[in-house]
This record gives sequence, structure tokens and C-alpha cells, in this order.
Amino acid sequence: RLTLLDKARIALKEHQFIAHFQPIVAAGSRTPSGVEALARWTDPTGIVWPPSFFQVALDDGELSTAIGWRMLEQVAAESDTWLAQGIRPD
Repeated sequence: RLTLLDKARIALKEHQFIAHFQPIVAAGSRTPSGVEALARWTDPTGIVWPPSFFQVALDDGELSTAIGWRMLEQVAAESDTWLAQGIRPD
């Protein structure tokens, strides 16, 4: 547990937590209706870990908050990029 928490703190400093975007599709029409951002941890070897792997870090209040802020910053920046490219939500 402690080793994973230490690795997560390093990962946060090294910007290894990244947002992956998954489309949300309306069931009836099968048309895209939005996206959701999913937190992923990409380690230096290139492996992308889902939250189940780093749940220990998310259970730590300080780390969870820091990871949440990092995700919010990334999602906001990506949203700005999409808007600048003319991609607008419905």
C-alpha cells in the first residue's frame, strides 16, 4: 500500500495521470451526446492503468483531491481546444 502511494505521488508530480475521453451515445438514436473523462495512470513503461489499479491512491484524501484537480485541469484544457476547433456540445 505504501509503495503504491509513493508511486502515485511521483506519478502526480510527473503528470502520469491523464484523462481519456469516452463518448456517450444516446441509446435510442445511437448518436453521440457527449463525452466522459476517465482518469488513467500511464506509467513510464507505457502501460495504462485503470482506477481499480490505483484505488489505494484514490482512497487517500490528499492524493484523491490532487488527482481530481489534475483531471479537471486536463478536461478544461481539452474542452478549450475542442471549442477553438469549432467542436461544440449540443
